[in-house]
Amino acid sequence: MAGENGQSEVTALEKRIIRQVEYYFGDMNLPKDKFLQEKIKEDDGWVSMDVMLNFNRLKCLSDDKDAICTALRKSSTGLIEVDETSTKIRRSPLKPLPDNTKERKDDIQARSVYVKGFPQDSTLDSLLEFFEKHGKIDNLFMRRKAKNDKTFKGSVMVVFSNRDEEDKFLAIQDLQYNDVSLIKMTKEEYFKKKSEEIKQRKLGNDTLKAQEKKAEEDKTLQEKITKGAVLFMKGLPAETKLEDIKGFFEKFGKVAWVEFNQGEDKALVRFGEGNAQSVREKALEAGEGKIVIKEAELETRILEGEEELEYWRKMFRDLAERSNRRRNQQSQSRKRKGGFKSRKGNEKGSHGGDEDGEPKPKAMKKDDKSLSVQAEAESCEPQAMEVKTEDAKNTPVKSEKHEKSAVEIKTGTDGVKQEND
Repeated sequence: MAGENGQSEVTALEKRIIRQVEYYFGDMNLPKDKFLQEKIKEDDGWVSMDVMLNFNRLKCLSDDKDAICTALRKSSTGLIEVDETSTKIRRSPLKPLPDNTKERKDDIQARSVYVKGFPQDSTLDSLLEFFEKHGKIDNLFMRRKAKNDKTFKGSVMVVFSNRDEEDKFLAIQDLQYNDVSLIKMTKEEYFKKKSEEIKQRKLGNDTLKAQEKKAEEDKTLQEKITKGAVLFMKGLPAETKLEDIKGFFEKFGKVAWVEFNQGEDKALVRFGEGNAQSVREKALEAGEGKIVIKEAELETRILEGEEELEYWRKMFRDLAERSNRRRNQQSQSRKRKGGFKSRKGNEKGSHGGDEDGEPKPKAMKKDDKSLSVQAEAESCEPQAMEVKTEDAKNTPVKSEKHEKSAVEIKTGTDGVKQEND
């Protein structure tokens, strides 16, 4: 039976030879094949059959030069020219390579399809035969696990010859290969999906790392805090002052810290030695089952679990921030005074200070009421540092240098906090 060009019918082997050689000289491979490009330059585009038989896939199909040339002459595409002597072939000058433009790259991308669900022992030939039943393709790429691992992943990227062929393929319902349903989508859809999966995986890893970090921080925090030391209360009248809260509870135990924003109905009181429950019970007993401040009955409970840990986290953050502010203020103060070190090791700077050029802190009088709250905080830096390091383990802590209680007051736009060391 004669073919379209008057030749006898194309055999299965000849179809495979045509497909393989046209792939070598095709639009997808030739622009990337440096070896073949060099050979093309040597003889006006012609490549000898001896050279072509260096391509292993072609040689596996046939090493008979005449048989290969005979098959190529039966091709209906007109892509390959065969020399009269059947000793060399070339890509037809009438079919030049398209320019490698952005438009062409976008076009190839738009014609590309991702398909998954093939067995790992699939061969390139079996896959090509499968896809050619469903449309004309320009290229098929078998995806491997890694550069050094040639194991087939079971998925391919296929470039169809045009958008219509691609659309027909994607429209096939429940496409199967060896009775296994295949997953198919455009290449663009696939990469969007993978990008989102990577994003979610990274987010999951970041979340896991954050959880592990928090668990480690919580473990360290558990070792530093005094458990059962904080009492929460709710229901305070609007006119309640910090002194009212502190004065009420000092009748039942040592108050280490009161956190209260005037005008709010809630407050937190921290007691020493983790005895908040004991203080609460004493207060309830004294009030015949009620805790009343300013004629208002309060709802109270002891902080536990995550709520208790969050309280201590905030407390340590506040202490660190106050310490940093003091250091920054002292640094700015030294800059304004223009402190410097003398060239001679046994002399001091012009402003006075210790041997390393740092000014000595000014002494403060206890009864100097004109001092600002900020100045008082600066003068009490040693005590503040002592609270940060010791108070978490055993509240309250007395300074070795100050036997009398000192009060640190933190003011803000929304309230007052007071702590007794």
